[in-house]
Amino acid sequence: FLLYSFPAVVWGGLVYGAQMMWLSLIGNTQSIIYGEPPYNFSANAVGLTNLGAFGGCVIGMVVGGYLVDHSSILLARRNNGILEPEFRLYSMIIPTIANAGGLLAYGLGSYYEAHWAISVVIGQGLLGVAMGASGAICLTYAVDCYHNLASESIVFILFVRNMIGMIFCFVFEDWLEGCGLSLTTWLMFMLSILINGSFIVFIKWGKTFRRMTMAAYAKYSDPLYGDIFRKKS
Repeated sequence: FLLYSFPAVVWGGLVYGAQMMWLSLIGNTQSIIYGEPPYNFSANAVGLTNLGAFGGCVIGMVVGGYLVDHSSILLARRNNGILEPEFRLYSMIIPTIANAGGLLAYGLGSYYEAHWAISVVIGQGLLGVAMGASGAICLTYAVDCYHNLASESIVFILFVRNMIGMIFCFVFEDWLEGCGLSLTTWLMFMLSILINGSFIVFIKWGKTFRRMTMAAYAKYSDPLYGDIFRKKS
């Protein structure tokens, strides 16, 4: 938990946690949306709508993996061969747009009773792209920033992610009942832009943040640092 002072790690947990919110959104609303009029899907058909998100996740993994690596290498070549961790963040524009568009297609498409393909193929598909790409980008960015604390960073990010996902599951039903599907969709749209779009802050000041945490990073990554917690015999 000492990594709470590392902005890149905290940001990674926040972005990754947001993706769990959208995953919970799909899981909590599928049966309500598709099992009732005008769609009237059977239980099996409702389950098959997950194929939209699955296909999007596959595309998102390609974006968050190969595309990010390739674009980072190209940027490093223009930077005299020096690879900065922030080069990975330029590709965040893709999941940011996909996330926002997917939420609108899924929520508003269902609200206005559009053809099921709008919310399933486009909506869940774009959300899948965002979930697959964002997690990979924020994790690798944090590891690139603090590679000697890679395992600790990942554990912290996953903890934050799971906490956000858990809280969202508890509050979403009341949120939906209080605001309705249309307003809830627009609020989540703005929230996704705010959270995912914060990558711009790290593109501009990420290197400054790393310099600010340089002393703490050197201290925590020292193999002998844990000895201070051991009782003297």
